Amino acid sequence: MVGVSGCGYHFVGGGSLPPHIKTIAIPLFANQTQEQGVEEILTRALINEFITGGKLKLVEASRADARLTGRIVSYTRTATQFNASNQVIQYKLTVGVNMKLEDLINQKILWEAQNLTEDEDFNVSPAISPIELDDRERRAFEQISEDLAARVLALATEGF
Repeated sequence: MVGVSGCGYHFVGGGSLPPHIKTIAIPLFANQTQEQGVEEILTRALINEFITGGKLKLVEASRADARLTGRIVSYTRTATQFNASNQVIQYKLTVGVNMKLEDLINQKILWEAQNLTEDEDFNVSPAISPIELDDRERRAFEQISEDLAARVLALATEGF
């Protein structure tokens, strides 16, 4: 196993998929945060990315050559900018996940990432309603999910 320093990934071989891996299963990610429903959004983004990526066929676990599993381990909203009245006008949403890609045919881990993070800024105004704040935060999380999914697809199919 070769470690790639500084980014939390560990690969077997060169980081790209073995030629016998043609199908993948992506079960619902676990969620150890207090944010309800984020595991569904992230899992859906990963599934969509793998379907549109076209290099692997998404199948049920019993028929898969590989399995991508994961856990959302952190979800943090931090105020990053304030107006002259010291009211928040921008937040940064940061999400951390642990993921593992397993070769189910040879029963080995192809790669895993501990605390793979992605973040997204979103603007607010002092007069924003709680509903609108939740909506903007949800859209930021959806963008984070899409960005993570694109990174994971590249890692799974191309390596670095």
